[in-house]
Amino acid sequence: MLYALVLGVHVCAMMLALLSFVAAEILLALARRGRREPAKMALIASGFGNTVVGPGVLAGVVLVFVGGWSIGNPWLLMSLGLIAALMMVRRVFVDPWEARVQSALQGEVPIAEITMFAQERAAFLGRATVIALFAVVAALMVAKPVFGGLSA
Repeated sequence: MLYALVLGVHVCAMMLALLSFVAAEILLALARRGRREPAKMALIASGFGNTVVGPGVLAGVVLVFVGGWSIGNPWLLMSLGLIAALMMVRRVFVDPWEARVQSALQGEVPIAEITMFAQERAAFLGRATVIALFAVVAALMVAKPVFGGLSA
């Protein structure tokens, strides 16, 4: 019962986060045409995704103990490494960009600047990498593959 509840929280939170990040990218595609509202909504969607990741990760940690998995499982170690990489990419490429966009959208921003922010290549690659890593971690956690006969 506890396992099912914690699993439900984990899966729902992480799927909401992933969908929020994808929705933000769709909204930013609209913002590339110089539209202010989609840019604002994209930041809200991304912020929501970041917020629900916290409970999702906490539930994932609880699942390790409730599920009786060894912290030495290769799929779990690989997932943790990818999560660390995801956090670094986010901190280096996405967070500074979001802060600049948020600050700019507080006032009256020219349409050209909104378009420029939405088209910024390094930020896009960072956001796309975060989404891709998120998806790979989800796949690892669902499949729980055995690597080279290793399992802990």
